[in-house]
Amino acid sequence: GVSTRILGRQKRIIVNEGKSYKIEQKEDIVLIQSPAADDEQALRKQFERWWQKQSRAYFLQAIDRLYPIIAKHGIDKPVLQVRKMKTLWGSCSRKHGKINLNYYLYKASPPCIDYVVLHELTHFLYPKHNKDFYDFLTVHMPDWKERKRILDHEIVRGLGY
Repeated sequence: GVSTRILGRQKRIIVNEGKSYKIEQKEDIVLIQSPAADDEQALRKQFERWWQKQSRAYFLQAIDRLYPIIAKHGIDKPVLQVRKMKTLWGSCSRKHGKINLNYYLYKASPPCIDYVVLHELTHFLYPKHNKDFYDFLTVHMPDWKERKRILDHEIVRGLGY
Protein backbone atom coordinates (compact mmCIF):
# COMPACT_ATOMS: atom_id res chain seq x y z
CA GLY A 1 0.00 0.00 0.00
CA VAL A 2 3.02 2.34 0.16
CA SER A 3 4.22 4.31 -2.84
CA THR A 4 6.56 7.14 -3.74
CA ARG A 5 7.24 9.35 -6.70
CA ILE A 6 10.55 9.02 -8.56
CA LEU A 7 11.43 11.28 -11.48
CA GLY A 8 7.79 12.34 -11.76
CA ARG A 9 6.31 8.83 -11.84
CA GLN A 10 4.43 7.12 -9.04
CA LYS A 11 6.14 3.89 -7.92
CA ARG A 12 4.70 1.22 -5.66
CA ILE A 13 7.04 -0.02 -2.94
CA ILE A 14 7.11 -3.77 -2.33
CA VAL A 15 9.07 -5.25 0.58
CA ASN A 16 10.22 -8.86 0.64
CA GLU A 17 12.17 -10.82 3.23
CA GLY A 18 15.57 -11.80 1.90
CA LYS A 19 19.03 -12.88 2.96
CA SER A 20 20.66 -9.64 1.82
CA TYR A 21 19.89 -5.92 1.57
CA LYS A 22 18.96 -4.98 -1.97
CA ILE A 23 16.74 -2.44 -3.71
CA GLU A 24 15.87 -2.44 -7.38
CA GLN A 25 13.59 -0.35 -9.52
CA LYS A 26 11.47 -2.09 -12.15
CA GLU A 27 8.91 -0.25 -14.27
CA ASP A 28 6.43 1.13 -11.70
CA ILE A 29 7.71 -0.65 -8.60
CA VAL A 30 10.59 -0.37 -6.17
CA LEU A 31 11.43 -3.78 -4.76
CA ILE A 32 13.10 -3.75 -1.35
CA GLN A 33 14.71 -6.97 -0.17
CA SER A 34 15.83 -7.08 3.46
CA PRO A 35 16.59 -9.56 6.24
CA ALA A 36 14.78 -7.03 8.47
CA ALA A 37 11.60 -6.81 6.39
CA ASP A 38 9.45 -6.31 9.50
CA ASP A 39 11.63 -3.53 10.97
CA GLU A 40 10.21 -0.26 9.67
CA GLN A 41 13.13 1.84 10.92
CA ALA A 42 15.73 -0.43 9.27
CA LEU A 43 13.74 -0.39 6.01
CA ARG A 44 13.53 3.41 6.12
CA LYS A 45 17.32 3.69 6.59
CA GLN A 46 17.95 1.23 3.76
CA PHE A 47 15.57 3.12 1.47
CA GLU A 48 17.07 6.51 2.38
CA ARG A 49 20.63 5.32 1.59
CA TRP A 50 19.42 3.99 -1.74
CA TRP A 51 17.46 7.21 -2.45
CA GLN A 52 20.52 9.34 -1.66
CA LYS A 53 22.70 7.29 -4.01
CA GLN A 54 20.13 7.24 -6.83
CA SER A 55 19.30 10.96 -6.58
CA ARG A 56 22.98 11.93 -6.45
CA ALA A 57 23.77 9.89 -9.57
CA TYR A 58 20.83 11.43 -11.44
CA PHE A 59 21.65 14.99 -10.34
CA LEU A 60 25.28 14.56 -11.43
CA GLN A 61 24.07 13.54 -14.91
CA ALA A 62 21.85 16.64 -15.04
CA ILE A 63 24.78 18.86 -14.04
CA ASP A 64 26.99 17.20 -16.69
CA ARG A 65 24.31 17.89 -19.34
CA LEU A 66 23.72 21.52 -18.37
CA TYR A 67 27.16 22.64 -17.22
CA PRO A 68 28.40 23.45 -20.76
CA ILE A 69 25.94 26.39 -20.79
CA ILE A 70 28.00 28.19 -18.14
CA ALA A 71 31.38 26.55 -18.81
CA LYS A 72 31.90 28.79 -21.84
CA HIS A 73 31.83 31.75 -19.43
CA GLY A 74 34.90 30.44 -17.60
CA ILE A 75 33.02 28.98 -14.63
CA ASP A 76 34.53 25.86 -13.02
CA LYS A 77 32.24 22.87 -12.69
CA PRO A 78 30.66 22.97 -9.22
CA VAL A 79 30.72 20.17 -6.68
CA LEU A 80 27.36 18.57 -5.83
CA GLN A 81 25.98 18.06 -2.35
CA VAL A 82 22.60 16.33 -1.87
CA ARG A 83 20.77 17.11 1.38
CA LYS A 84 17.32 17.06 2.91
CA MET A 85 16.15 20.65 2.74
CA LYS A 86 12.89 21.90 4.22
CA THR A 87 12.15 24.98 2.13
CA LEU A 88 14.38 25.05 -0.95
CA TRP A 89 14.90 22.89 -4.03
CA GLY A 90 18.48 23.98 -4.31
CA SER A 91 21.09 26.52 -3.37
CA CYS A 92 24.63 27.29 -4.35
CA SER A 93 27.78 28.71 -2.90
CA ARG A 94 29.77 30.62 -5.50
CA LYS A 95 32.58 31.06 -2.99
CA HIS A 96 32.97 27.30 -2.44
CA GLY A 97 32.00 26.26 -5.98
CA LYS A 98 29.20 24.07 -4.71
CA ILE A 99 25.58 23.30 -5.58
CA ASN A 100 23.24 21.89 -2.93
CA LEU A 101 20.21 20.02 -4.21
CA ASN A 102 17.25 18.91 -2.16
CA TYR A 103 17.03 15.17 -1.60
CA TYR A 104 13.30 15.35 -2.42
CA LEU A 105 13.91 16.91 -5.82
CA TYR A 106 14.35 13.34 -7.11
CA LYS A 107 10.54 13.08 -6.90
CA ALA A 108 10.16 15.69 -9.66
CA SER A 109 10.07 15.06 -13.39
CA PRO A 110 13.35 15.38 -15.33
CA PRO A 111 12.40 18.76 -16.89
CA CYS A 112 11.73 20.20 -13.40
CA ILE A 113 15.05 18.85 -12.10
CA ASP A 114 16.81 20.39 -15.10
CA TYR A 115 15.18 23.74 -14.26
CA VAL A 116 16.54 23.68 -10.69
CA VAL A 117 20.00 22.63 -11.86
CA LEU A 118 20.16 25.35 -14.52
CA HIS A 119 18.78 27.89 -12.00
CA GLU A 120 21.60 27.09 -9.58
CA LEU A 121 24.25 27.02 -12.33
CA THR A 122 23.04 30.44 -13.52
CA HIS A 123 23.77 31.86 -10.06
CA PHE A 124 27.48 31.29 -10.74
CA LEU A 125 27.14 34.00 -13.42
CA TYR A 126 24.43 36.14 -11.83
CA PRO A 127 24.26 35.91 -8.01
CA LYS A 128 20.99 37.82 -7.65
CA HIS A 129 17.53 37.16 -9.08
CA ASN A 130 17.69 40.21 -11.31
CA LYS A 131 16.82 40.92 -14.94
CA ASP A 132 20.15 39.55 -16.22
CA PHE A 133 19.63 36.33 -14.28
CA TYR A 134 16.12 35.77 -15.67
CA ASP A 135 17.08 36.83 -19.19
CA PHE A 136 19.90 34.26 -19.20
CA LEU A 137 17.59 31.55 -17.84
CA THR A 138 14.94 32.40 -20.45
CA VAL A 139 17.42 32.21 -23.35
CA HIS A 140 18.60 28.75 -22.27
CA MET A 141 15.27 27.39 -20.99
CA PRO A 142 12.34 29.36 -22.45
CA ASP A 143 9.73 27.30 -20.55
CA TRP A 144 11.37 27.67 -17.11
CA LYS A 145 8.30 29.41 -15.63
CA GLU A 146 6.07 26.41 -16.43
CA ARG A 147 8.65 23.99 -15.02
CA LYS A 148 8.84 26.10 -11.84
CA ARG A 149 5.05 26.20 -11.58
CA ILE A 150 4.80 22.41 -11.82
CA LEU A 151 7.53 21.99 -9.25
CA ASP A 152 6.11 24.50 -6.79
CA HIS A 153 2.49 23.38 -7.06
CA GLU A 154 2.31 19.73 -8.02
CA ILE A 155 5.48 18.38 -6.41
CA VAL A 156 5.31 20.46 -3.22
CA ARG A 157 1.69 19.41 -2.71
CA GLY A 158 2.80 15.78 -2.93
CA LEU A 159 5.44 16.35 -0.26
CA GLY A 160 2.99 17.83 2.20
CA TYR A 161 4.86 21.12 2.70
